[in-house]
Amino acid sequence: DIYAAIRLNDSCVGRGFWKGRKCDAAGDACLECTGVRDIDYRKMQSKSPHTLSWAIANCNNSVHCLGLVYSEAIWSLYTQKLPQLYGYDANTSLEIVTRLTYIAAGHV
Repeated sequence: DIYAAIRLNDSCVGRGFWKGRKCDAAGDACLECTGVRDIDYRKMQSKSPHTLSWAIANCNNSVHCLGLVYSEAIWSLYTQKLPQLYGYDANTSLEIVTRLTYIAAGHV
């Protein structure tokens, strides 16, 4: 999910997958995304980041649901933390997050 979101600069992964309804993350409804997931927690009904504790309690070992925790952290770093804490513009933040994400994946 995170690779598609970074590449397309869109937190709504798989936009248009659901016709006539919005996505849902284990009971936390998306506010506008018609894709399979939205990795921007600010666009979810709870407006709260999904934590590992939340994922363990709600995901039933679904890899996509569990991956939401990681994807949200990366998206938050890109769109919120780097610009707010360090004053980076969107392009610089994107470059940093893309590089960190690919390095962290190693030889997967």
